[in-house]
Parts: sequence; structure tokens; C-alpha cells
Amino acid sequence: MRLSRKETLVNAAMELFASNGFAGTSISSIAKKAEVSKGLVYNYFENKEALVREIVMEGIQEVMKEMDFDLSQKMTRELMIDMLDKNLNLIQNNSAYWKLYIAVIAQPAVIELVKDEIFKLMGTYFMAIAQYYEEKGAKNPLAYAYLLGAIFDGIGLDSLYDPENYPFKEIREIIIEKLI
Repeated sequence: MRLSRKETLVNAAMELFASNGFAGTSISSIAKKAEVSKGLVYNYFENKEALVREIVMEGIQEVMKEMDFDLSQKMTRELMIDMLDKNLNLIQNNSAYWKLYIAVIAQPAVIELVKDEIFKLMGTYFMAIAQYYEEKGAKNPLAYAYLLGAIFDGIGLDSLYDPENYPFKEIREIIIEKLI
């Protein structure tokens, strides 16, 4: 019961943050949408910032879980392709969630709240990718890692507009040819 109420609160908050913005959403409006008391929201979250932080971090942890990559192992071409495929599948398989998630995380106030935690979680991921590019002889391996991350972000954003017709397979082949 406790978990389902918390999930209800998180889902309500995510929808409101996405539609009204972080600043335009109050704890009262979240409670109303979730059909719970305002006090119950505070049983789960200290404040609105803690709630949005949990939403963002859960999304990133979900991505990391789906990647299922042991960052202590050496990144290979095969692992890079596997990472690409997992990213594309993640985007394709739950587009409704990612549409809301991106609408929440793209807000400057939200980014400011979570950027340090995001970089902490994603830093080792980017370093593993940078090491792959370093071994390939790239002049600026970290820039390549960030470029690949930006491409994944762009695919996530662009595909939300028309997921049924988005050329995932073609883009996959281009990324493999040009970047992997």
C-alpha cells in the first residue's frame, strides 16, 4: 500500500511538472491530483525539490539498470553496439514515460537541482565511453563520449513526435558506421 501511494504521488507530480512546470506546480496541486492529503505528500517527501529529485534520479537509475553494463570492464565495439541497442530499445518501449520525463528534466530549475547528482552517476559511464574512443585514437575522447550522449538525448526527443515512423534502424546503422 505504501509503495503504491508513493508511486501515485510521483506519477501525479511528474504529470504536473511536465504540464505546468516545476515552478508552476505546488505540493497542494500534487496532492489534489493524487487524491491524497497535502500532509501525506510530506510523509513521503520533505518538499517539492526532494520529489522532483527522486523523479529525475529514478529515471537515470532506470537507464543505468537497463544498460546493465559493468563499468569496470573495458568497453569494446560489441559493448558499444549493445549499449546503443539498449538505449534505442529503452526509448522505443516506453515513449509515454520518457515524454513526461524529458519535459520535467529539461526545465532549468530542475536541472539546477539535480545536475551534480546526474554528473556523479553518469561520470563513470562517460569515462568508460571516452576510454573506448581514446583507444580508437580520437583527439578528444571525452568530447566523443558527450557527442554520443547528445545523440541519444536527441533521438529520445525527436522520436517522441512520431515514434511509429521514426527511423530507429537507419539511425542505428549510421551511428555504428560513423561513431562506433
